Formats: sequence, C-alpha cells, structure tokens
Amino acid sequence: MLTVRRSGKPTASPLGEGMLLNKFKRYSLADSVSLLKALLVAQDQYFEEFSVDIINIYSTASLAMKVFRQRFFPSHISQIPILKGSVDAFVRQAYLGGATDVYKRYAENVHYYDVNSLYPYAQCKPMPLKCTR
Repeated sequence: MLTVRRSGKPTASPLGEGMLLNKFKRYSLADSVSLLKALLVAQDQYFEEFSVDIINIYSTASLAMKVFRQRFFPSHISQIPILKGSVDAFVRQAYLGGATDVYKRYAENVHYYDVNSLYPYAQCKPMPLKCTR
C-alpha cells in the first residue's frame, strides 16, 4: 500500500486501498510506459541526426548546447567567445523567459508522487462549477 509520511509516522494513503488506488496504479504504469517509449524514440532521433546521446542530458538548454557544439562550433576552439560592450548589451535585449535549472534530487526512504501527471486524468472528469452572474 502507498503511504504518506509526516514526521516519520506513516499515515493512510489519500488514494485508499480500493478502486481509486488501482486506477492510479494502472494510470501511473501507462504514463511511465508512454514516457519511456517517447524518450527511446527521441534518443534514436537525436543520435541519428546530431550524434548526441541524450542519456546524460538533463535539460533542453544543455541539449541545445551539446547540439550546437557538435554541429556548428569548430572543434579546434575550446571555448565559446564571450561578447563584450555594446554587442553584449544589444544581444541581451533579446533574452526572454525564465531560468532553466536542473537539480539532481537525492532522498532516502521517501515516496514521490508526480501530481502533474494527474492533469490528463482530471480533464476526463466533470468540471466542478458554480453558475454566477
């Protein structure tokens, strides 16, 4: 049974032990299998097209840098040149969006729930609403 730990004491799973838990297990397995299949296809495509194995790539930013270095950056130059002055200021005006960060998580004796994966499931259910004027 899945358990939730608070202050080191196990408590009952919010999914219970019945039909909801079984649906969650089936959904989680299907979600994981789908993701694995998609990643295997992506791995083959990136290797065929760019000679990059994504097994050690942790973000789209690091993948883009790896592809750039492989395809467009001369191998005899070890570092990417750094822009200075007005050129740097001009280019930085085009930077938009947020940061891309990668964290390697580590924990012992924990349970991790990917609640974002419940979104497609929730979309198949009736939407709660209240009519107002």
